[in-house]
Amino acid sequence: AIAISGDAVSSYFEFKQYDERLHATRTRVRRMGGELVARWLRVKLEIRREAADLLRQWRHRIPPSAKLLGVHARGTDKAAHPKFPLERYFAPIDGFLARYPGSKIVLATDDAGYFTQLAQRYPRKVLSRGHGYKTHNVVRDAALSRYAKGADAVLDALLLAHTDFLLKGTSALSEFSIWYSPRLSIAHLDLQIEGDAARSNAYRSRIPPWAGGAEGNPLPAELTRAQAMADIEALGGVQPPPGVDRHTWED
Repeated sequence: AIAISGDAVSSYFEFKQYDERLHATRTRVRRMGGELVARWLRVKLEIRREAADLLRQWRHRIPPSAKLLGVHARGTDKAAHPKFPLERYFAPIDGFLARYPGSKIVLATDDAGYFTQLAQRYPRKVLSRGHGYKTHNVVRDAALSRYAKGADAVLDALLLAHTDFLLKGTSALSEFSIWYSPRLSIAHLDLQIEGDAARSNAYRSRIPPWAGGAEGNPLPAELTRAQAMADIEALGGVQPPPGVDRHTWED
């Protein structure tokens, strides 16, 4: 956690409790995380350009009215919070694809088994730059290059940050995507939430109708195709120096 303004910026939140107070805490912490990232973090140009190239190709593959659904499925050695059944993703994905015909899934996962299951369930719908790792512990596997793993993680986070909606569990990677793209603080669904927390009105009232929420639940503002393409071009271009807010800087 990073201390800022008397609070702590953390990438992990309680998942067995959810109420309006805890939701407000999540929102506040994510806003501060986004401010830190926009002001101080600069991703290497070659990584940003690779992400921009992929996103540009993927956007051009779908109809103008279609969307990109980000899915982050953390597997292998996920331990800080427990892994949950992959099936928890199925109903929201099905609902999204039905609501937005022609849409695709941008899948980021460290687990080769998860990739295979989702690719088989959604043939010709999954977009991904990799197929996950065949290991039980991606962090501690000495056979995997530490730099390559880190670069892969940053690249996946940038890809998810530029999707229209994000399905996630608790993970520093997908949380970073929200910090990098603050609009996702509304346009995401945390599937780690379970038990009484998942049944709470504070959580249920924020589930989109296409994901099983009530018909009256509000939907986040949709990202237009023009906005999505502009964000991609900004991702692959020149960025401001550290200490200058990335969202307000002009070259």
